[in-house]
Amino acid sequence: MELSQKDIDALWETHDEVIAIKNTLGNGNRGLCHDVKENTRRISRIEILLAFAAGGGGITGGIIGIQRLLGG
Repeated sequence: MELSQKDIDALWETHDEVIAIKNTLGNGNRGLCHDVKENTRRISRIEILLAFAAGGGGITGGIIGIQRLLGG
């Protein structure tokens, strides 16, 4: 089976689209995939800090102090 010029053109067009998608998503070093990984790490760090502050009484103690100042 031989490919017609129309088939070859369609393959090249698909190839170009795949390369564009690959460049947009990235390979973990750049692109959207890298951005998602960085944001996930950042959110995890924030969650850990908040959990530490709450566990250590920093947040809950501050809330109790504010309630007392407001007359609650």
